[in-house]
Amino acid sequence: MIDGGFKEAHSGAIDLPADKPDIVEMMLRFLYQGDYDDLRYSTAPGEDLVELNADALVVNVEVYVIADRNNIPALKVLARHKYAELVAEIWQADTFMDSVDMVFQGTLPGDSLRKFVIETLVLHIFALSRKDWFVAMLEGQGDFAVEVLRGILELGIRVWAGAYGGELAKTP
Repeated sequence: MIDGGFKEAHSGAIDLPADKPDIVEMMLRFLYQGDYDDLRYSTAPGEDLVELNADALVVNVEVYVIADRNNIPALKVLARHKYAELVAEIWQADTFMDSVDMVFQGTLPGDSLRKFVIETLVLHIFALSRKDWFVAMLEGQGDFAVEVLRGILELGIRVWAGAYGGELAKTP
């Protein structure tokens, strides 16, 4: 039963027009079962071979964003964890670009998923710098470029300070 001073209390219905029905279903499944299927495994028709579905990167970002918007911290943690697992294996996939763009469109500066994405981009900066989509994002999105630059500088400072025994090596 929905009660209180909200419009949902009067209508008895919750409207989530900005969200995809399958993402809402994953959110609800999490609320009832404590987990959701991010569709990370797929099999080609007529084959038994199971492959990672790179589209699951985008799915997990969408789940993260809906969890953030609806204040479901445990779902945010799970979505970030599932996203990180996939990124470790398939960061080279074209859908990684889509997921990076979604992260920057759907989260605020300082968000933990955004920080993870920056760390991943910095870790693979040389390979990514040869990808047109990455260069286009750097050129077209100033905030994105600044965050990547800060990530590179922070890593460089930690590495330099660690190599020379400075206090900066202890900076988180």
